[in-house]
Amino acid sequence: MAAEMEALELRVRVPLPSVRVARVALGALGPDLQPLPRPGGSNPLPHPSPHLRCCGEQLEACWVAAGARGLRGGVTSFLELLGLVLETIERFGVGEGRDDIPPSPPPPFPMALPPRE
Repeated sequence: MAAEMEALELRVRVPLPSVRVARVALGALGPDLQPLPRPGGSNPLPHPSPHLRCCGEQLEACWVAAGARGLRGGVTSFLELLGLVLETIERFGVGEGRDDIPPSPPPPFPMALPPRE
């Protein structure tokens, strides 16, 4: 009899220098981390994609995965892409923009852990 695997959840908050940088990072990361649909509906990525949002000067990411291997793969991919985005922002800047625009209230993360039985 196989034991049921409990879902794992990881939430990461990345402090950034400004609201503008956080929004640019979110815009740059979002498309690269979303899985493209495959014919037949299977997920093309072997790991889960994070749910991303900006909260002021912080970029927040949340993953829910069935096992540690999938979670580790998703987090590793995110951190590698985030490093590239931040290097690009550091080198080229974020362009003209206002950091004093009040952020919209963050939506709740769309995924939650299943209730414990």
